[in-house]
Amino acid sequence: MPEAPRDEPTSLSDLFAIFSHRATDGRSAGVSRRTLLGAAWSAPVIAAAVAAPLAAASTTQPDASLYWSEAEGIQGQPSVLTLSVPAGSPGIGSTGTIVLQIQNYGPIPDTIASGRWTWTPNFGASNGILASPLGGVTGGTRAFTVDEWGELSGPYTVVATYTNDQEPGSLTATITVGFGPEPTLEWIPDPAEFGTTTTLRVTVPEHSYAIGRRAVVADLNQFPPPFQTPPFPAGTTVVAAPGWVETEDPQTGQSGFIFESLVAGVYDFAYTLGAGSTAVSPGVVLAVGFGIPVQATLSIVPA
Repeated sequence: MPEAPRDEPTSLSDLFAIFSHRATDGRSAGVSRRTLLGAAWSAPVIAAAVAAPLAAASTTQPDASLYWSEAEGIQGQPSVLTLSVPAGSPGIGSTGTIVLQIQNYGPIPDTIASGRWTWTPNFGASNGILASPLGGVTGGTRAFTVDEWGELSGPYTVVATYTNDQEPGSLTATITVGFGPEPTLEWIPDPAEFGTTTTLRVTVPEHSYAIGRRAVVADLNQFPPPFQTPPFPAGTTVVAAPGWVETEDPQTGQSGFIFESLVAGVYDFAYTLGAGSTAVSPGVVLAVGFGIPVQATLSIVPA
């Protein structure tokens, strides 16, 4: 079963604990989030399955259309569900409901901006109901905004089903909520020579689940084996990218660079490497929220 969402970490030690838990639960520390559900699927569905508007072609379904307005559903980001009821529809004035059901398991949204409609989540059953207001369904187009999709260790499917008490049948619209582009971590150049400067680059793509999340970049030498890497050469200095703040946990002594709420973009950290004569391969980790951490190892070689 995919991992259930949890609250955002609140301290540096929390972030280290997340990495330690994720990196020691039997998976390779460098594994991508998309592999966590096993071999049942080979790649994430980044683009959402968007149902085309379903106009009523017969009396076996409501005279309306229901569709996801946006082209993708991304964990941690919003989506819009649209219900359009034409003038003269027999459903106008009826009592209508839209049920959102997660298949087979997943986090139902806490809040949906629904105007006069009422959103009632049922967390235990992974579903929720949008109920029409007093006076019933009105004609025209109404958008329901899922404020934020919850996080799992894999993509999940959400089926929206519209019915009312004046027309037979139902309309459905399906969306798959994935991760969108994931943040990356790389060294430029790699390998690098002792005594030179190299760049650690963090890239946060547009529409990534990482946007708006707290993040940390930290030296892997601070973690226990088997994921610990050798330390950087003595005398190594780091100039952090703008927006990242160096922090040390007073209880554990662990340190890292924290960005409180990531935005899309490229972040470069300048590492001026200390001296040495024997090749070494230290590493760093990027942990974002409760996502699977990303690692990058640098090969440092003699000049």
